[in-house]
Amino acid sequence: MKAASERQFIRILHLVLSIPIVGYIYGPVASIPQAVRFTRWVAMPVVVFTGFWLWLKPRLLKWRRQSSGAARTLLSLTALFSLMSSTAMAQSPVLSVGGACPYFSAQTVTGKPLVLPEAASGKTALVIFTFGRASGKDGQTWNLRLAKDFQNPVPNYTIIFAESVPKMLQGRALSGIKSGMPQEMQNRAVLQLQDEQKWRTILGVKDDQHAYVLLLKPDGHIAWRNASTFSESDYAFVRSQLIVR
Repeated sequence: MKAASERQFIRILHLVLSIPIVGYIYGPVASIPQAVRFTRWVAMPVVVFTGFWLWLKPRLLKWRRQSSGAARTLLSLTALFSLMSSTAMAQSPVLSVGGACPYFSAQTVTGKPLVLPEAASGKTALVIFTFGRASGKDGQTWNLRLAKDFQNPVPNYTIIFAESVPKMLQGRALSGIKSGMPQEMQNRAVLQLQDEQKWRTILGVKDDQHAYVLLLKPDGHIAWRNASTFSESDYAFVRSQLIVR
């Protein structure tokens, strides 16, 4: 119903209902029980509520318009922020050979703090990033070969991203990682439950089937990075660099 028609209808309703109300107030209706009940429980409440509605409705409409405007503004700002964040991530340069290793800080699976590239400062080091089960197995292949070929621990660090793992299963995931990793490597391994998309962008992850491996120079810059799953040729090169460190 249009606002003008609604107001006109309520005015006519008030005019009609005012007849029994006036009669009730000034006496004639008060002597008729049925008329008294109608006036008290129908006519008077209807007049009061419809009159209140005429007063309240324009204020509700005004508040709704203001709220809608604020909501639209908030949605616009949210969309703009998301677009800016996406654009910034899209424009972030992918790590390449010769570039500096980005800052990374977390706790290892044994609860010790780990900060890269500081932890590897002054040494040739290997950093292995995994995203999911397949790349985790690929990263494990690297770690097991290093543990087999080097009697003394080499500075190799493993960052295992598992942001999608439900909280109730995170403890089990941590236990599984520790059981499948040599004890001395656990102090250099991290189960990372946040910032996965950020590091996917930094590393240029396009294939979850292999680990992303960075060989760092003593100054923290990248000397080499892999392009596929573990291979004997890649491992031979990395091993030679770690031997002469």
